[in-house]
Amino acid sequence: MISKPVKKLLIASVTLVTTALVGGGITLWYFQDRLIYFPAAPDQFPSQNPYGYREPIEAGMPYEDVKIKTSDNLNLHGWLIKTKTPLESPTLVIFQGNAGNIGYRIPLLRDLHRGCNANTLIVAYRGYSNSEGKPSEKGLQLDSVAIMDHVFSRKDIDTSKIYILGSSLGGAVSIYALSRAKKYNVAGLILENTFTSMGEMVDQVMPAVSKLKGLVLANHWPSIDLIGSIKSPILFISGQEDELVPPEQMKRLYEAAKDSPLKEMIKVETGTHNDTWYQGGKSLINKIAEWMSKAELMRNESPKL
Repeated sequence: MISKPVKKLLIASVTLVTTALVGGGITLWYFQDRLIYFPAAPDQFPSQNPYGYREPIEAGMPYEDVKIKTSDNLNLHGWLIKTKTPLESPTLVIFQGNAGNIGYRIPLLRDLHRGCNANTLIVAYRGYSNSEGKPSEKGLQLDSVAIMDHVFSRKDIDTSKIYILGSSLGGAVSIYALSRAKKYNVAGLILENTFTSMGEMVDQVMPAVSKLKGLVLANHWPSIDLIGSIKSPILFISGQEDELVPPEQMKRLYEAAKDSPLKEMIKVETGTHNDTWYQGGKSLINKIAEWMSKAELMRNESPKL
C-alpha cells in the first residue's frame, strides 16, 4: 500500500511531467515556424552584413539581381553569378539552410563558381533577405517550384546542365522540388547535412515532446519518403561531426535514393553542421566538380537521364 505522502509525491510528479509535456507541445505547435526558420540570424538583410558579405561584387563576382514571383503573388529576390561562357557552363542552384540571409553564402558561391566553373544562383526564401512574406513549410514549397520554373525558363543558360545544391533545410526544400516538379529533369542533386524528416528532428532536439509531434507538428518535410522518386544523380555530403543532424540520417537518405542512377557519399570527417564546407576545403569543391563531370558524362551516354 502506498502511503499518503508518497502518493501525493507521485501525483505531483505526474502532474509536473504532464504540464511540461503539454507546455512543450503547445510551444512546438504555436512557435514552430519561429523555431525552424531564422531569417535574421544574425541579420535580416545582406545590406546589414560586414563588407564582403553584402553582395557578390565584394567578392569579385559581377552578378545579376534576380526577381521571381511566386504562385501566391510574393516577390523573391536572389543573385545569379555567371561564368564568362554561361551557355557552356553548368548552373548550380543553391537552396540555403534555415538561418541567415543569402549574403553569408557568398564564400560558398565564390568557391563553387570558381572551383566548378559554374553559373551560381541563390534565391532567398520568403521572409529571408529581401524576399517578401513569412516562412513556412507550404510557403517554401511554393518558393521552390517558382525558383525551378524561373531557372528552366531562362535562355541565357543551358537548362540541360542544371544542378541543385541543398544544405540542411535546403536539402529538404530541393528534395520536395524535384519530387513534385517531375517535368524538370535536372542534371544532378547535391545534398549536404540534410535530415530525413522534421518529425525525426523533433525526436533528436526535443525528445521530451516527441510523443506529441503527431498532434502538433505542422512542418513535416518528409524527405525520406520523397527521395526514392528522384531519378537524377545524387551526391551526399555528410559532416561526420554534425551535432544537429546525425550522420545516420544522411546514410538513410542515401539508402532510400533507390532510383538515382549515380549516387555517391562524401564524408567530411571533421565537418560539423555549419562548417562542413570549410572543413572540406578545396578538396571538397574538387570532388563536387569531379562528380558533376561524371553526371554529365552519364547524361551524354544515356538519353533517358
